[in-house]
Amino acid sequence: MKTIFNSILFLALSFFLVACGGDAATSNSETNNPPKEESTSLTCNDLNSKFDELKDQEITIKAISWGASETMSGVNLALGDEVLSGLKQAKVQVVFSTENGAIAKAIEKDAEVTIKATVSESKHGAIYLTNPTVL
Repeated sequence: MKTIFNSILFLALSFFLVACGGDAATSNSETNNPPKEESTSLTCNDLNSKFDELKDQEITIKAISWGASETMSGVNLALGDEVLSGLKQAKVQVVFSTENGAIAKAIEKDAEVTIKATVSESKHGAIYLTNPTVL
């Protein structure tokens, strides 16, 4: 009789663990704390290689300022992964509106900057980011 009771108890506990998705090796603190989402910044090269999958998504990029230039619609901030030396084309252009142009102009050339923006388009060899926020 004792053997039958132990078997039933074992089966009931096993069923309970399987039904609840539990694992005997999982501690209580692991189940109550979901994994934290890592916040990672992309580089210009990362963005260039992943453009198709990131298009129209908001991303965070960490890069070096190559300087700002005024355009008809606002101010573009050119970004690169390294300090600009010689003549190179920027792989990333961050498009600031006329109202926010002063923010872009305030970022010094060769300064590291982190920006959250939407991946907009790729044209003329550069990726354009819109709706930027300097972090």
